[in-house]
Amino acid sequence: MEISEQQVFLKRDYSKIRELSDKAIETAELLSQESDKFINHFENHIQFKIDTLNSVICLLDSAMNKIPLDKKTIETFSHGNILFSEAKSAFVQQNFKLSNSKVSEAEKCINTVYQNLKEVMQTYFEQHKEWSKWKEETVKWSKKNKATAIIVDKCEKTCMVYQNGKMTRKFNVELGPNWIGDKRQKGDRATPEGKYLVTKKINGRHTKYYKALLINYPNDEDQKRFELEKKNGTLPKNADIGGLIEIHGDGGKGFNWTNGCVALTNKDMDIVYSLAGAGTPVTIIGSEKELKDVVKLD
Repeated sequence: MEISEQQVFLKRDYSKIRELSDKAIETAELLSQESDKFINHFENHIQFKIDTLNSVICLLDSAMNKIPLDKKTIETFSHGNILFSEAKSAFVQQNFKLSNSKVSEAEKCINTVYQNLKEVMQTYFEQHKEWSKWKEETVKWSKKNKATAIIVDKCEKTCMVYQNGKMTRKFNVELGPNWIGDKRQKGDRATPEGKYLVTKKINGRHTKYYKALLINYPNDEDQKRFELEKKNGTLPKNADIGGLIEIHGDGGKGFNWTNGCVALTNKDMDIVYSLAGAGTPVTIIGSEKELKDVVKLD
């Protein structure tokens, strides 16, 4: 008796096929779960990178508000911030691949800025022991002579008046925009560092900055360093050391704008002017505090 194709079809054993089908479905589900796990892991990884970089950028933002850096470093920081914004935007849109790429590019820029800033500040603070020595000598002089002495702290942007060895006044100041480091030559808009003396009190039509205390920059140490730099070729042979550095009024602008002088508000300058005279010590230091207390770099 002939068996129809339909009967053969119905009598076939499909248990193996069903078993394979079930395994295929199970495998697909596992792959889907693993894929979800990978995506979640990748998402968390990018979120961690974004959060970490955000902390570094906040730290740098705070530091860069205090510290003058070169144009290239500032441009690199700006570019890094743009890339970071793009990374965050892509993350919100769940484009994790693009977000990861952008945050990695941003990390390179921000890390370059961080390393530059760290190097600048660590190099600058190699002079901290000398600054501390100058300050100590100035305070001792004030105490011994029962007289007024002035100490300017560049990092803190403060002018401190000492009388009989004790600080009696403290004022905010503004400096030259390139205040990090010592003054090297005329026109560099850097505020010098060292131990100086007031040579002249100036007011009225003799100064365009309300009132002024002229100091003896360049002193002997400045002159020696300047001549050595010209000899070594780190300054051009026709360089001019400059002069006319003062503590003067017309400050209170909210940014560092002078050509190397120390600027106070006119109200504060009235007080400093009244307490100082020819021969008053003016000591300008980089910082009274240690680096770790001035800017957070870790």
